[in-house]
Amino acid sequence: MVIRSRLSVATKPTLGFALLLVLHLPQFAGAETLQFNQLDMKLDGVTYNSTEWGRVDVTFNGTANLPYLNLNINGSWQVQNVPLSSWRGVGQDQSLSFYVDLGTPRGTDVTSLNFGYSLTADPLTSAPAITGSASVAKDSFVQYSDTDTGGVPTALAPAGPSIGGPVTLEGVPHDHHVAFPNQEADKNECVPAAVSNSLQYLKAMGKINVPNNQTTIEFAKTITNWGPNGSPTDLWWKTKRDWGNAHGITTQKVSVVTPWLLGQLQDKQDVEMIYGWTDADGNKHSHAVALIDMVEWSSGWTLYVADDTDQDDRHRGCHVRPMEYLDRDFRMFAPGFGWRDFTYAVVECPEPATLSLLALGGLSLMLRRRTP
Repeated sequence: MVIRSRLSVATKPTLGFALLLVLHLPQFAGAETLQFNQLDMKLDGVTYNSTEWGRVDVTFNGTANLPYLNLNINGSWQVQNVPLSSWRGVGQDQSLSFYVDLGTPRGTDVTSLNFGYSLTADPLTSAPAITGSASVAKDSFVQYSDTDTGGVPTALAPAGPSIGGPVTLEGVPHDHHVAFPNQEADKNECVPAAVSNSLQYLKAMGKINVPNNQTTIEFAKTITNWGPNGSPTDLWWKTKRDWGNAHGITTQKVSVVTPWLLGQLQDKQDVEMIYGWTDADGNKHSHAVALIDMVEWSSGWTLYVADDTDQDDRHRGCHVRPMEYLDRDFRMFAPGFGWRDFTYAVVECPEPATLSLLALGGLSLMLRRRTP
């Protein structure tokens, strides 16, 4: 049973700061903060300064509820009913990063904005009212899409809102990946970084027994066929699987998002996820992330992923962010890249019993249905 107690949030404006403090009722143990950022984007080596893309970093204290975040920026509904997952656990400080459209022409510096936001127990049908203003900081987003042979650089896609919906299935509690690492990655290292994160997490959970020197990013390169252009989309998971088989690590590849993946996360298995596309010259591009939580809603899923969003800087850029996935066409909305195909997910140490229980409608302790 889900208790749908109504949450409400009061805001107060700030002057001259990119960090916004807000007050709330006691479902949260401490004040949330919102930090607004305008992004310089660099995709496949091509730089776009002062873009319309923004990132809102929401820091909050975890709650047992799953409230919906809604955010109005300058009169535009930019975060729409996205569930706020307490992925680090109840009572713990944690952050999620939301990508939004600042609504300005590309190349225009944004120094301040007007906003209003709410956290509610039920989804909204319209944007919350504007209640304050905040300054906007500058930050960067740098990613390279792994290719087999190089290929055409990916053009920057138009920004768009972060969208969720009424939750119909969630895993409880949400902190099954609280110990998950999120390492800094260099150019085209998204696959070995995701694999290394996975191996380190699985070892910490007692799921695998391999030497520490076989859980590093440099080692992960050797088992994913990594080269200057990254790890080949159609090959890396097979060579990693072969290495895993020799070390008692089972691997399963899936090509669609289903509740089975959520069951694997609840079992503290690890999931690497690939989204990708093919350029005009026929070269395959992709980006790898680690999946750490997910909730289902009416027409898709909100997938909470961890990766390094600044591959030019080894000291910054690691975020956990929600991504929109649509069931109807198996696509995901990715910052900078726009709508891209969900290519596949790779699960280490999958639990076959989970699939059987799902087929029988089980996992009552792990998954719960919510009726909108």
